[in-house]
Amino acid sequence: MSHWPTMNQEIPFHRHCLVAGWFGLVLLASLMILIPPLLTTGKSIPCPEKSSFSEYPAGGETIGTVQAHNSKTIRSANHEINVGDDRVNTLNLQGRHYLDQGLYDSAAGIFEEAVILSRSAGNRAGLAKSLHNLGMLYETLNDYDRALECYQQSILEESSEANIHGMAQSYLSIGNIYFEMEDFTNSLKNFLIADSLYEWTRDDSGLRKSKNNLCSLYYQTGDYSKALEYGNEAFRISSMTNDSAGIMQALTNNGNILFDLKRLDEALDHYTRSLEIAKRMSMKASMVNAIRNIGGVYLTMGRKEDAGEKLGEAYQLAREFGLLDLEMKLCLDLSEINEMNGQNGPALAWLWKHQNLKDSILNIETALHVAELQTRFDVSRRDQENQLLRKDLEIQKLQNGRQRWIILVSFCVGVFLMALLLLIHQRFVVGKRINRQLGQSNIRISEQKILLEKTLAELRESEEKYRILLANVQDGIFLIQDQRLIYANEGCERITGYPLAELCRMTFRDIIAPEDLDRVLHQYQDRMAGKNVDSSYEIRLLHKVPGRRIHGSVSVGTITYQGKTAILGTVKDITGQKCYEELLIHEKEVAEKATRSKSLFLARMSHEIRTHMSGIIGMSELLNDTSLSAEQTKYLDIVRLSGNNLLSIVNEILDFSRIEAGQIRLDHQPLDIRRIIEQIVELNDMKAARKGLKLNIDVSPDIPSPLLADELRLTQILMNLTDNAIKFTDSGTVSLSAGIADPREEPGCDKIRLIFTITDTGSGIPESDIPLLFQPFTQSGLTLHKRRGGTGLGLAICKHLAELMGGKIGVTSRLDQGSAFWFTAVLAKDLRQENCTEETREPPGSSESHKKLRVLLIEDNAVNRQMACSILEHEGHVTEVAENGAVGVEMFRGKKYDLVLMDIQMPVMDGIMATRAIRQYEKQQNLQETPIIAVTAHATGIEKTYLIQAGMNNYLTKPYKSSELLDIINNQK
Repeated sequence: MSHWPTMNQEIPFHRHCLVAGWFGLVLLASLMILIPPLLTTGKSIPCPEKSSFSEYPAGGETIGTVQAHNSKTIRSANHEINVGDDRVNTLNLQGRHYLDQGLYDSAAGIFEEAVILSRSAGNRAGLAKSLHNLGMLYETLNDYDRALECYQQSILEESSEANIHGMAQSYLSIGNIYFEMEDFTNSLKNFLIADSLYEWTRDDSGLRKSKNNLCSLYYQTGDYSKALEYGNEAFRISSMTNDSAGIMQALTNNGNILFDLKRLDEALDHYTRSLEIAKRMSMKASMVNAIRNIGGVYLTMGRKEDAGEKLGEAYQLAREFGLLDLEMKLCLDLSEINEMNGQNGPALAWLWKHQNLKDSILNIETALHVAELQTRFDVSRRDQENQLLRKDLEIQKLQNGRQRWIILVSFCVGVFLMALLLLIHQRFVVGKRINRQLGQSNIRISEQKILLEKTLAELRESEEKYRILLANVQDGIFLIQDQRLIYANEGCERITGYPLAELCRMTFRDIIAPEDLDRVLHQYQDRMAGKNVDSSYEIRLLHKVPGRRIHGSVSVGTITYQGKTAILGTVKDITGQKCYEELLIHEKEVAEKATRSKSLFLARMSHEIRTHMSGIIGMSELLNDTSLSAEQTKYLDIVRLSGNNLLSIVNEILDFSRIEAGQIRLDHQPLDIRRIIEQIVELNDMKAARKGLKLNIDVSPDIPSPLLADELRLTQILMNLTDNAIKFTDSGTVSLSAGIADPREEPGCDKIRLIFTITDTGSGIPESDIPLLFQPFTQSGLTLHKRRGGTGLGLAICKHLAELMGGKIGVTSRLDQGSAFWFTAVLAKDLRQENCTEETREPPGSSESHKKLRVLLIEDNAVNRQMACSILEHEGHVTEVAENGAVGVEMFRGKKYDLVLMDIQMPVMDGIMATRAIRQYEKQQNLQETPIIAVTAHATGIEKTYLIQAGMNNYLTKPYKSSELLDIINNQK
């Protein structure tokens, strides 16, 4: 490369580039310094001084001082709105100051803006506070409907945040509004809710307010006992917290109540104690009020001189303290006392003083009103100035932003030019090889950078996914190491109420309930030692709200974290589930108690009914054996039929009660299905013959015999369905069939499913009534119900009994064509296959069956005694009677009897005690036990077992027929 001469020598190109680059940098710097001031239009407006937002001074201010303070506070609040982080709180503070100064329109706008902002940001706590403040504004304006709406919405938001204290304040405010509206019922309800919430949070200050409000409410409604009760509660709470002002207020309130109750000595004591506290606290108005109240008590007692002295003292203090309102009231009181004493001149003078004070107060109020209007005007003007100031600030911000963009663009252009010059310089200084290597290195670095950025982006995305997942899991997730919580998610915060920062500084000793702490510590130590312990269990946690417990279901496991063993676990809030379980247990106990009461009532009623039914049915049978005319026989048949129908109704009601109580148990004994159906046909043959009906039987020969089942309950279903078929069929046939159900539904090799069908040619059942047939106390058709009679329980009982036997029940019917009732039952096969021979029974005509017995009848009911004696004597038995258990025991000790018929419920000594006394006497005398047959109106299985355990040999259920009594006596010979 050749060089130019000294003067005209050619300068290298890269040197030209360097000079141009430096010149460009100098020019760029000059532009950065000179251009911004040139672009600025007008002078900059400094930001207002940021000051703290505080409440007004407590009294003693002039109007000008308050006005200046409010202006400064509003400016500060406006600045907080623009630059502060917590805009909702700042708006609420600004609105409260507008409300305190009576600028209601401005306050309403601020509060509504805070409500909108809170809702858009999802800030429930700020929304609840804004709604509460808006309710206070409407309450001040006497717009009670809108105030109630705001308070109720505030309660909903506070409840979602579990802010019990805020809920209590809102309920207290709602109660005050209803109190002002004289809706004392709703006011009392809300005061009681607030009181219970304050009780729960143990907020003594809130409790004192709620107790005082309840005291005032009951005082207003004239319930002085309740008012005095809550007044004493307020006094107790104030005394516990050493709240002298509260104690004084409670004493004054209770004194007013006692004064109205004419308990003047107690009222005087309360007013005196209130005066002492007011003097000690230098509360001027309270001192004057207390002295005035004492004077009122003296006046009511008739101590006019003492009353005048106290009222005069109160007047002097009110005048000294400048309490014009109390001074006016005392002028009226003193005028009244002088008038009562006949001193009309002084009385008139006190009235003139009252009038002069009233005029001066009106002048002062007028001046204050004018000052208040002036204050409102000044504050409104300053508010407009602040609005202009905010607009100027926004303009300045826009200008500053434009300047920053120009500077940024200029800087970027300069950097670009400098980089360009450096690149050109490198082009001519560095060789192509170095440029090639540098380019390759840049490519590798770029690729590695892209790969690294991609990896970092994936890691950040994965971390964000896991963070969002853990944050939105409803259950709490925690990590414990060295007995300290080193991690907890938002679920733990929602469950315990503690912030995450506070949770991570706690040990699980601080959050687990004391009653579960030892168990959890023991499991923690065993798990850390590697022992096999339960990984899931339930514990009780302490909530941040004092006294509140959380039931949690915990699942934990052991992991290694940062080289040390740690516990990773989850906790689920099951408090609602526990409360629901406790509620279910309580409801179950209530239901069981109601069922026991109903069963006891039915048992007593059945005993009383059966006792008298025994006499009716027994006497009708005895009467039937005598010579009667045709008309008498007809009437007697009606009596017997009515008695049997009534007995059937009582039995159905008792069966249904036992089914509801779950007291029916099946007694499986060997039986022959064909024999049972034939017996049912024999029992109903006469009834069917009276109506001209024909009874048919169809029993499948494939049914094995014997089968194990409850013969009594199976017979009960068949009898009920057969009786219904005969009852609702006027002509034609009634058929009973039994067979094996579908073999594909065979329940097992040792069991068999049978199907029984009772078909009739009666009137049929409407299709709309079929779903109601098996419901309790229902029948098909009202007219039919009146004509046929019945309780409507028979089919419901059959349904329950069929289900107890593992089967179902149903019906198919067509109007005017008949019905077919069917049910299935699962019966056990008798696998023993023993050919047991039946015991040979002695024929009724043998000499043993006609043996004459000496029978002792112990019965307190005269009709039942006469009926039993007639039956026994008709058979030739010698019968002696005792009217109660005590007489029966004495007679048994004096004579030898072959048989004892024992009633159960009797005066003096019941049948159970008498039976035990007889068995004890036989044991002492080494005598053979005499058969004792219980005659009872209770027919339950439990009752029968109890009778046998008491020493009785058998039992007979009232009412009974003469044949039943004779059969059971013959079986005991």
